[in-house]
Amino acid sequence: RPFDTVFRVVDEDTGEPIENLVDTIMRERVVMGLSGRTILKARDGSEYAVADSGAPILDGDGELLGAVIVFRDQTAERAAQRALADSESRFRTLVEGAPDGILVVVDGRFAYANATACELYGADSAQELIGRSVFDVVDPGQHESVRGRIVGMAEESRPVPPFDQTHVRLDGERIDVEVSAVPVALGEVTGALVFVRD
Repeated sequence: RPFDTVFRVVDEDTGEPIENLVDTIMRERVVMGLSGRTILKARDGSEYAVADSGAPILDGDGELLGAVIVFRDQTAERAAQRALADSESRFRTLVEGAPDGILVVVDGRFAYANATACELYGADSAQELIGRSVFDVVDPGQHESVRGRIVGMAEESRPVPPFDQTHVRLDGERIDVEVSAVPVALGEVTGALVFVRD
C-alpha cells in the first residue's frame, strides 16, 4: 500500500499533511528527518507525537532499492515539555505581576529584574539593571552590612530575613526599602532571589 495511506503524518501545529518522507528520500537520496513537531495519525483516529527519520536503501552499485523509515513515539516527552512550558508561563506571570521588586543576583550582579523592581529603581527596562552590581543601588554607608549578608548566605546557604535599608534609584533619589533574600541554584550557578519592598 502507498506509504502515506498507512502512515499519515501531519504538522502538530497546523494539522496539515507533511510531504511523504519516502518520496523525499527517494527523490533526494539523503538521510533525513522531519521537525520534532509531527503527529502520526493511527487508523483508529488516535494521534501520536513522533520523531521520524529515514534513509535510502542502496545496493552495492549505488542503485536505489527503497527507504527505511523510523518513528519514535514522543507523546510522553512532548506532554512533559508542554507541562514545563505551562509551569514556566504561570511562574513568569506571578513574578512579573508581583507587587514587590524581585531580582535574581549572581556573583553580586543583577541577572533578572521584574517590572516592579524596574519601576522601584527608575529603570525603563530590566536591561538597565541587568549586569549592574548590587552595590550600585545600595546606599554606600550600608555596603559593609550587605557584604556580610551576601557572604553569610553564600557560605551557609541560609535565607536573609527582612531588614530595612536605604537604596538609591538610577536617578540618584534615595528610597527606604525592606529587603529579604533566599539562596537559589540556577543550574551550575548559585545566586540569590532578592525581594525588595518600597
